[in-house]
Amino acid sequence: LVLVITIVGLVAAWKRTREAVFTAAGLIVVLSVFTYFAFASGGTLYKLAEPLFGILLCIGSTLAYRAATEGLQKRMITGMFERYVNPEVVHQLIENPNMLKLGGETKEITLLFSDIKGFTTISEQLGPENLVKLINSYLTEMTGVIMRNSGTVDKFIGDAIMAFWGAPLDDPNAPYHVCISALEMQARLEVFQSKWKKLNNISIKQRVGINTGNCIVGNMGSESKFNYTAMGDAVNVASRLEGVNKQYGTYILLSDVTYQKVAKKVVAREVDKVIVMGKTEPIKIYELMGLADKPLPDSTK
Repeated sequence: LVLVITIVGLVAAWKRTREAVFTAAGLIVVLSVFTYFAFASGGTLYKLAEPLFGILLCIGSTLAYRAATEGLQKRMITGMFERYVNPEVVHQLIENPNMLKLGGETKEITLLFSDIKGFTTISEQLGPENLVKLINSYLTEMTGVIMRNSGTVDKFIGDAIMAFWGAPLDDPNAPYHVCISALEMQARLEVFQSKWKKLNNISIKQRVGINTGNCIVGNMGSESKFNYTAMGDAVNVASRLEGVNKQYGTYILLSDVTYQKVAKKVVAREVDKVIVMGKTEPIKIYELMGLADKPLPDSTK
């Protein structure tokens, strides 16, 4: 009885539900056949009710406990990520919770930083109430683009957005997806700003910096409050590139690392070699103009 229940308990706890049910059913069949033939052939009577009851009680209670704890885990993962990433990514995390490791892990990701040009001036023109409406509308539009392209929204800092691709789920095409997102964000901004220009005569331009590199990604912060975020030198470079746009009158700048990964898929022009703040070695930077598989307007050519 102890041996049978131990086997069922271990399988139910560590294996899939289907395997646990098959194991329990197999043991029930084996015990029943053994008991029948032991009595039929030699007249030996083995108790059957107790081990059968033990097996059913063990697997029932173990699977009920697993269902409760897995349900809690799924709710935790859903609550943690549904506001950061698109529903498809959340679904994959729920189905494969091992993909989510609490704490930090090193991953290659591609990061995007965006900021509104001349935001201080815009703030002074609009006033608090209209400014809140503008920011909420703007962030809703930009977040929608990021999430549709499988990006993870890290944080908002006023009008600035930090997002990354390649975590929590691996994305081999992360650099390309970021480029698509950046171009779509600019396109959506044209529609968005035409509306605000009519209402408040406000012109909105957006600067974007993109970089790829290894970062520590995970839940970081204090015991009472934490955030799923990325840390590392690659994050700093992406943030600096967003600001470098000011020097060249550009709106989307890629680092050389990112450009080399998407060179055949995008149209970009080399802008310069720069030493971004906090670095000692210069890096090549490129202005993203469009996608290679889509026609460019004559003005861009």
